[in-house]
Amino acid sequence: APQQLQQQQQLVEENATLLQELSSLGQSAERVESTLLEISGLTQAFSSEIQRQSEAIEALYEEAVVVTGNFSAGNVELGKAKEWNRQGGRYTVVIIVLAALTLLFFDWFYG
Repeated sequence: APQQLQQQQQLVEENATLLQELSSLGQSAERVESTLLEISGLTQAFSSEIQRQSEAIEALYEEAVVVTGNFSAGNVELGKAKEWNRQGGRYTVVIIVLAALTLLFFDWFYG
């Protein structure tokens, strides 16, 4: 009987130790689950931010393409304006010379 009582006491202590270990494992599992849920949320937020930044980069690229086209068209127009200005200067010189010659002719004719 004393040996049986000692065995029962030992079993009760082992059961208490096992229960404490299982409880500790359960708490650890809950912490791991909580951490995994947090990681999952952060991964989702990170993925959403990457998607938003990707769309912003795509919009910037499209704007850069448009701006490049505008620069090319602007350069063509500047070339046309430069040529127009060059030709306009020639016409101005010709008109001034003709006007001066006309004045000289009228001065000579009426003078």
